[in-house]
Amino acid sequence: MRRLLIFFLALAALWYYFVGGRRMDEAQIRTAYDRYWTAFYNDDRKAICDMFDNDFSAKITTETPKGAVTETADRKRACEDTKQFFDMKDAMEAKLGQELYVNMEHTIDSIQLSADRKSATVEMSFEIRIGTEHRLFMKITGSQTDTAIRRMGKVKFLNSESEVFFY
Repeated sequence: MRRLLIFFLALAALWYYFVGGRRMDEAQIRTAYDRYWTAFYNDDRKAICDMFDNDFSAKITTETPKGAVTETADRKRACEDTKQFFDMKDAMEAKLGQELYVNMEHTIDSIQLSADRKSATVEMSFEIRIGTEHRLFMKITGSQTDTAIRRMGKVKFLNSESEVFFY
């Protein structure tokens, strides 16, 4: 009887790993994006990095008044860039002697689930404003198209292509 129980538990675990833990729906994707932006707002670098799949890749086109630059990034680079962003914010706060406010808005424009519900293409836009109570220092707007997947019950970002504008 005990072996039979262990067999069924193992079978259930395998099913979850290969099927149940990989399927997703629109609500799970929206929740994942809310978690991402909440982590960003709370300066939770680890939570942000954990949302990138091990095979993550990104193509980012950054537009500034000086021109456009296109870069690529893997998971390691994306995590380093996230840390660098928050380190820059911390340095600005130290220099100013006050906390900077970060206001963010994001809109999911569309979610297209694959037929097997194991991946989704997500189009979204965002705006980030950084400044003090009385002065805006930086405004970042952008749009991106992400491929989201689900691994072991968690939605992860596999690919991302974005255009980002700095003002």
